[in-house]
Order: sequence, then C-alpha cells, then structure tokens
Amino acid sequence: MDEIRAVIAGDPAAQGLLATATTSTGLHAIWMHRVTHQLWQRKTTRGLSKIIRLIARSLTQIDIHPSAVIGSPVLIDHGTGVVIGPNTVIGSRTLIYQGATIAAAGSAGPATTVIGSD
Repeated sequence: MDEIRAVIAGDPAAQGLLATATTSTGLHAIWMHRVTHQLWQRKTTRGLSKIIRLIARSLTQIDIHPSAVIGSPVLIDHGTGVVIGPNTVIGSRTLIYQGATIAAAGSAGPATTVIGSD
C-alpha cells in the first residue's frame, strides 16, 4: 500500500488506489523486480529470475536487473526506457523519471552505483 500511495502522491495523473494499482507501469516494474530479486538471491532460481525480468521488461518497457537493491517506496514516473543495472542500490522515497540509466559504466570489475534515500 505504501508504494501505491507514493505513486498517487508523486504522480498527478494517478487517480485512486485501484486505478493506480492496475495501470501504473512503474509500479508493476517495481513489484515484478521484488519477485525477481528474491529469486536472484537463490542461485538455483536465477534462470527463472531472468525469465520474469524479460517478461517484466516486455510489459513495462522498464529494465531492472534482478541483483539491484531497491528501497520502498520508489516511484518510477513515465518509466519508458528506464534501465537499472546490476550492483545498483537505490534508497527509499526515490523518484526516477523516464529514460534514466542507473548503472556503473566503464569500470573494470563490479562497481556499485548508489542512490541514497529521499
């Protein structure tokens, strides 16, 4: 419920709990990421995690790597083209707009991108 309320508070186009829960692609991407992230934690279900990620990306046009850690609530507003890469940590009460790419680039080895809360 906190995530739905965050969308309603942060998106002027959001109208009511039911409409927001059923039509917000950013919210759907976050919810599906929560599932893929849990599956990613167990090495035996990483393949399933990748399949669900592919389905989520196809449905929402938002690509979130299953290993990314995302706080709650996080609002992805007009999320088309948002990419959140591996080794990313996003704090709570964060707003992400369309076209954002959040990932470490050009570094040797596993780098971590961190966006704090608020």
